[in-house]
Amino acid sequence: THMLFDSTEWLENRVNEMTNTAVLLVSHDRAFIDNVCPDILELDGVGGSHRHRGGYAAYLEGREARWAAETQARAAARNTLRKEQEWMRRQPKARATKEKARIERFYNLTERAADKGSKTKMVDLVESRQLRMGDIIVEFDTATLAFGDKKILDDFTYSFVKGDKIGLVGPNGAGKTTF
Repeated sequence: THMLFDSTEWLENRVNEMTNTAVLLVSHDRAFIDNVCPDILELDGVGGSHRHRGGYAAYLEGREARWAAETQARAAARNTLRKEQEWMRRQPKARATKEKARIERFYNLTERAADKGSKTKMVDLVESRQLRMGDIIVEFDTATLAFGDKKILDDFTYSFVKGDKIGLVGPNGAGKTTF
């Protein structure tokens, strides 16, 4: 549902006043998320999750940087793959250890070149700080959530602690509301 400006402002103030309460927020209001959540947890739509510190703008910058790095890594893998495919077409007999290792690297490279990117298996969202007993609200340890073929979480690990304010973002259909 959509909220009026006064209601949104009230909710922003209320959430910001909560220091001992963990808040997991799902909203399409980018300004609201930016004003309330210093941490953004991105669900990428393929079961992966990525943490971004610094609000919505930091999330956008981090996501673009990750996508650029993934694109560059895939391009490099494809370039190397073309060279290795030529070598494989010559049908190496793999008698020597070096040749066996090269053939194994070829198949690994094939997987990396085909990778769609943005699939991180685990995200550690808890800073290294000593937690007192009772500070953990809920803890996920290698959790997986899927509906049919649609992965929402894959090997997700996170501890929600008092005072956490986490914004949950991702493309339509990534599973934000379901989570």
